[in-house]
Parts: sequence; structure tokens; C-alpha cells
Amino acid sequence: MMREQLSFTFTPLLHRALFVRVLVIKASINKSLMVWSGLVRVEMIFQVWITDLLERGIPLSQPYKLEELLTSDVEISKWSSEGLPPDELSVQNGILTMRASRFPLCIDPQQQALNWIKKKEERNNLKICTFNDDDFLKQLEMAIKYGFPFLFVDVDEYIDPVIDNVLQKNITGGQGREVVLLGDKEVDYDKNFRLYLNTKIANPKLGPEVFGKAMVINYTVTLTGLEDQLLSVIVGYEKKELEEQRQSLIQETSANKKLLYELEDSLLRELAQSKGNMLDNVDLVETLESTKTKASEVSSKLELASKTAVDIEKTRDGYRPAAMRGAILFFVLAEMSVVNTMYQYSLEAFLDVFTFSLRRSLPDTVLRKRLNNIMEALTMNIYYYGCTDPYWLFRPDTSAFNGNTSLQKSEVEKPFSWIPDVSWEDCSRLAADFPDQFSTLLTDIATKETAWKEWYDLDMPEATELPAGYDKTLTSFQKLVLLRCFRVDRIYRAIME
Repeated sequence: MMREQLSFTFTPLLHRALFVRVLVIKASINKSLMVWSGLVRVEMIFQVWITDLLERGIPLSQPYKLEELLTSDVEISKWSSEGLPPDELSVQNGILTMRASRFPLCIDPQQQALNWIKKKEERNNLKICTFNDDDFLKQLEMAIKYGFPFLFVDVDEYIDPVIDNVLQKNITGGQGREVVLLGDKEVDYDKNFRLYLNTKIANPKLGPEVFGKAMVINYTVTLTGLEDQLLSVIVGYEKKELEEQRQSLIQETSANKKLLYELEDSLLRELAQSKGNMLDNVDLVETLESTKTKASEVSSKLELASKTAVDIEKTRDGYRPAAMRGAILFFVLAEMSVVNTMYQYSLEAFLDVFTFSLRRSLPDTVLRKRLNNIMEALTMNIYYYGCTDPYWLFRPDTSAFNGNTSLQKSEVEKPFSWIPDVSWEDCSRLAADFPDQFSTLLTDIATKETAWKEWYDLDMPEATELPAGYDKTLTSFQKLVLLRCFRVDRIYRAIME
């Protein structure tokens, strides 16, 4: 019995020794690889680095997870509720953003990091500026002095050297007062101050000095990472109770792990304070026995939670084909920018189309049929979404109402200066191509200036009757066409209504 107790006693010591080794390794990996995209990271960590460590006989937990010792499931769940995607790559980025000794510069073309930081820090009075703002130095000074978080957005490849001392944390002073040099002015430094930099550029050409000043973190979404994000969206919609059970399990597991570490800390503290022969210390032996019993109970709960988590993941994986389809479709859209730079799609807008497809797809009790319905609806909606790209509005061979296509000047001179040239050319083309409905349009505009001008100047012309009796003679689509000639900015709202 005593030998078993001593064996249990020194288990935490062994864990702590391994913890230090693993932590050093993870810190090295974090510092070296976080600037790379997900695929490069996975290859370097699992195919190169970990293989080399195992060959050298360095103890390493298996399966290896970079984030398991640097954060907790509860914290990851909190980050997810604030907008950080729950996939492994994004969690690693989140750890480095919050834990790194240097301030982060986020390479963030899909703006996931930007949205997360905004929501996470909004309760802390987050200040947001660009380097082009006239007062960014004043705003930054106030944030440093009073300990507010500060976010630079739309950062390009040039970082203003005026913030170098802040970026490098060149803090001086002492005896309760710390200052940092901002430009040529000393500013009191509050330890709660945090600085974030965010760039939309997918592959910025950053100089080596930037890597020395800031922690460059690549938030670019990957196929696997986006698949995991979409899987959470699908399961949250299809099996809401399962996702809630998963979140509850995460909370419970994290609490039990925390209790287990507290028991180990308590045990180590008792051992450190013990004097004389441990075998003669009855109180210590009783403490060891009590700690062992509690630890066994917690370990049993953790084992049960682990089995439950496996079952939940199996159920979630049943929806993975639809998530995979969604991820592939997004990257197909993203690659269209190679065809023409006017093809630009944000991940946020894509997620709106994705959730819309979940709502509109036909329900079915059979999972396979339900997945087919989701994928068919998603594919069709993404196709329609892609076809609304502005590029189509500027093709020279489209009709007069697909953008700026009235390339030939109208034979009828524009009667009033307040009518834009493009609008008059569109009206002329409309009258020529559709004479049954619009043959007298140009004459009506010329003879009834006041009515058309008042309608044109309205904030919401789509909500008001068309002048010259056109509201009574045109179909809904024809009204949209006429509105398009004068007020392109109101077309979306008119369609929605």
C-alpha cells in the first residue's frame, strides 16, 4: 500500500518534468512556424519536427496537440463564442495572439482575426485606427496611458516607424512609473495596454525588421480549417442539442482537469513542507490517500467524458461531407480572382449564403438524403451568388442593364444637367430596345422635369410611384429596370422589398 502511495506521489513530479520539456518545444514551434499557412505548419510540425524529436528519444505526448498545454477547452470555447473559428489552426493563432511576448501582426485576408479581436476587446474600450488617420498618434497615446487595447487596421507592407518603441516594448522608468517614447514624447505606460495590427494582404512583403518587432501570425483560412468551421455551423443548425451537449462537456472536462492540477499542486506543496521521514508522517500519508481517492474519481470522470466526446465526434462527422462541399465551393470562388481581379468574395458573405442554404434545403429524416439536399441547395445558391459578381455588369457584350454598357452616345441630347450621362444613355437604350413600354420615355422626361427631378432626389425612390404614370403601366421587373437607369444604389433595396 505504501509503495503504491509513493508511486502515486511522484507521478506529478514526472508530469511536471515532462511538462517543462514539452513547453520548451512548443514555444520553439510557436515562434518559428506561426507565420506560415496551415498546410506548411502541419508538414513542418508533424512530418519534420515531431519525427526528429521522436528519433532523438525526447519524451512527447501522443497524439501530439500543440494547444493542449497552452490553453484550456473553456478558453477555446469562450474564444469561439467571440468569433474565433474553432478549428485547430485558428486556435493556435489565437494562443499566439494572446500569449506571445510581442504584439501580433495578423495576416488576415478573410478578416476572421479582425472580427474576433473587435468582439473580444469591445468591452475593454477598444480603439481602432489606420496609419492614414490624422489623429492616430493622439488616440494611441491615450490607449497607452490608460491601458486600452488598440487596433491598427488596413496595415500595408509599411509600418510607420513612429510606433517602433511601442511595438518593441522599449519601456523605461521605475519606482512605480513606466514610460515609453512615442515619437519624441514620453508617455506613461499602462501594463494593460495591448496593440494589434491587422492586414488584409494575403501575402505581404514584410521586411526582416518587421519580424523582429512584431509576432507575425498567418490567419489565412485553409481548406481543412474552413471545413471544421462549416461543420460546427451545420451541427449547430441540424443538431442544436448535440452542440450544446458538446459545449457542456467541454466545460465539465476543463473543470475536472483544473481540479486534477490543483490536487497535484496541493500534493507537491505537502511534500515540500514535510520534514523528517515521510513514512513516519501519518498526516502526510492520510493526505496522500485522500488525494489519491479524489484523483481517481476525477480521472474516471475524465475517462467517461473522453468516451462521450468520441461518440459526439462520430455523430458530427456524419455531416462532414456537406461541410467539405462548402469548403471546396468557397475556394473555387476565391480562385476566380485569378480569372479577373473583380471577382472578390468575403468569407462572411459566403457564410451567409451557407446558412441560407441550410434553411432553404429540403428536410429529410434520412441523413444521407438530407446531406444531398443540403449540398444541392448549397451548390445552386453559390452558383447564383457567383453570377451576381460585378464583373458581369461590366462585360462589353451584356445588355444595357448589366452595368456600364451604353457605349454608343444617344442621338437625343440630354435635356437637363442634373441627369447623369450614364443614366441618359441607359434611358435612350431602354427606349430603343423596348419601344412597347418605353417609346415615349425620353419625351416624358424632357417635358416633365419637375416630377422626374423630385423623384430622382428622393432618399427612397423605390418606395414612391414612378412619374408620368409609369407606375400603372409597368410590371415589377420593368419598374426595377427604370429605377436602375436613374438610381443604381437603390436596386438592392428595391429587390428585397
